[in-house]
Amino acid sequence: MLDRFPPEIQTDILSRLSVDDLLRFRCISKSWCAQIDDAVFIKAHLKKFFNTCSSLYLLFADSHPNSLYFASFESLGNAVELDNPLKGPSDAHHNIKMVGSCNGLICYGNAAGTIALLNPLTTKHHILPFLPLDFHLEGKSTWGAWAFGFGYDPISDDYKVVRLGQYLCLFDQFFDTETMVCSLKANTWRRIPGMSYVLGFDQKMGVLVGDSLHWLVGRHRIVLNPNLIVGFNLEVEEFREVPAPELIGENLSINLGVVGDWLSLTANYERMRLDVWVMKEYGEEESWSRLIVIKPNELAPLKCMRTLAFSKKGDELLLRLVDGSLVWYNLKEKSVKSVEIPIAVTPFVVEAFRGSLVSPCLNKEETDAKKVRPQKGKNNRKRDEFLSKGFKLVL
Repeated sequence: MLDRFPPEIQTDILSRLSVDDLLRFRCISKSWCAQIDDAVFIKAHLKKFFNTCSSLYLLFADSHPNSLYFASFESLGNAVELDNPLKGPSDAHHNIKMVGSCNGLICYGNAAGTIALLNPLTTKHHILPFLPLDFHLEGKSTWGAWAFGFGYDPISDDYKVVRLGQYLCLFDQFFDTETMVCSLKANTWRRIPGMSYVLGFDQKMGVLVGDSLHWLVGRHRIVLNPNLIVGFNLEVEEFREVPAPELIGENLSINLGVVGDWLSLTANYERMRLDVWVMKEYGEEESWSRLIVIKPNELAPLKCMRTLAFSKKGDELLLRLVDGSLVWYNLKEKSVKSVEIPIAVTPFVVEAFRGSLVSPCLNKEETDAKKVRPQKGKNNRKRDEFLSKGFKLVL
């Protein structure tokens, strides 16, 4: 029936369908499959569908045995297991760390420093060239920490992974930062000028808002409670300070996150309250607004690691607590509801993402060769059934 319409009408109709529907419709005919897999169509679908649909998912990862699961926001209790392309027998291949998500792609790595890009819905992946995690200053004893980030550069139409290596000398005030960038198109790492800030201890994964990644940093050598936000613009590849809300109080710890299109900040006042701030106009200090205030009797333990996403209706906020649990916080009723985690093994890491058809692969041959097959486990639905129903590294 659809074939009777002009090509531009066909494209318009298909671009309004969900990713799950399109993945099923690839099986209808070769022409439909070719059209849905076309790079121009994928970009058109991403532009039209991605910003209007609430097709939100969570990707979960066990530390052991390094399993990956994803679940729709509408059925978080039912998860689909995926093969992990970074899975290996040694301990270095364990300890999965989520770097971030962008346009339906997940960036994650393991303790060995191997990094992969994965689209959980299309099950395609790409492993980046290996970059060793080592650094030595001649004649000096150093401590090293690595931070990562992942995002999209709209000017070059390219996805980029950023690795920050922070090296501190143990006997003086010297520190150095090595900044490496790997673009998907070039598929190679290159070094750019580093930043003049010290990374915080707790949060090493960059938070993506728009075309910039964000980390908590400080100006001094030892940073126990960093209070500055630095942004890395993926287009010009430069670091810039981003204004933070004015926070007052002792025993205060903060974390960065993202909610919708807003940069968010959680401020934990130990045993007192938890504040969640959002920056409604990026880069404008006065646009910081306190979204919620949670008191001890509303949430225990009173410590949130990060904000994940709004619910489909926008009346609830999904939070991950310091103990690893997930809760929905109702913005109107100011109530908390626990979320059933679809995996039994803890600890785990989690990343929120929106579904898309975007491929992390460099070419069609790699796409065909590097597909991740969903696992058929006792406690998991098969992928077809699911669709039909619609790093912190310190050495």
